[in-house]
Amino acid sequence: MSYFELLKPEIMAYMINFQNDFLEIDREELQNYHDQFLLSVRQTGTNLLKLERDYILSVSLPIFMNPAHKVTPNFSYFINLVPVYLFSNDLFFYGHNDLIERINKDKALIIFNKWLPSIKKILKTNLELQNEIDFKLSINAVK
Repeated sequence: MSYFELLKPEIMAYMINFQNDFLEIDREELQNYHDQFLLSVRQTGTNLLKLERDYILSVSLPIFMNPAHKVTPNFSYFINLVPVYLFSNDLFFYGHNDLIERINKDKALIIFNKWLPSIKKILKTNLELQNEIDFKLSINAVK
């Protein structure tokens, strides 16, 4: 069973509104996913944090940004915004090894904090790579 299928009965029984967000968005995110994640749930929605590189990069960008502005994912944005969404909910689940574990907020915080050094490293490495690419592009533009 997929993570989504394992979560569906409990989440659908708990959620009152916006169930389609879970049924469509979270289903798509979790359907073929096998790595670790945290999912927090309230009666009106969910917040998913997949604990892998590309997802971390995507949630580390400002949501409302002008596409003309070049913005790179950054740790301060991540640490100031993601926990607000993730930990303002009521139910928490931890997915790992193709299993789902219902956890309390304290355990979710422990897992999140355990991942912070890795998240910081992902974002730092991405920023360094982006700076290197930008430098090479600027050198080529001068030639």
